[in-house]
Amino acid sequence: MPNDPPKVHFYDLPPDKQWGLVYKLADAAWRRETHVLIHCGDEGEARALDDFLWTFVEDAFVPHERLAGEGLEDPDARVVIVAAEVAPIAQAVLIQLAPVSVAFAREFETVIDFVDHRDDARLAASRGRFKAWREAGVVPEFHK
Repeated sequence: MPNDPPKVHFYDLPPDKQWGLVYKLADAAWRRETHVLIHCGDEGEARALDDFLWTFVEDAFVPHERLAGEGLEDPDARVVIVAAEVAPIAQAVLIQLAPVSVAFAREFETVIDFVDHRDDARLAASRGRFKAWREAGVVPEFHK
C-alpha cells in the first residue's frame, strides 16, 4: 500500500464523453511510463473498451492489454483493462469506469472516478464514494 493516501479525481462528464477522457488519461500515463488499471463493470464493457482504445484515434492507439483469464500475455503491460478487483500490474493509476471498494482503490497513487447520472441510485452511489473519500481523510478534486 502506498504510504500516502491516493489523489482522487471525480469527473462529472456525460457518459458519451467518458471513454474519450479515459483514452487521453491512459495515453498520457503510458507516455510517462506510468501503470494504469482501468476497471470496467463486466467483461462486455472491458471488451468494448479494448476495441475503443485500439480505434479511437485513426492513426494511433494506446498500447494496452485486457486481462481475460489467468494472467497477462505481456507481464510488462502498462495499461491494463480488468472487470474485477484485481491488480496484475504495479498500482499507480486506477480509472474506475465501474466503482471498486475504497479499500482496493487506496492501493493506488491516483484514482479517477466518474459521477454517474444514469439514474438516482447511481448518482447517490457516486456521492457516497465522494463522501467516503472525505471521511477517509482524502479531499477529492472535482472536474467538469
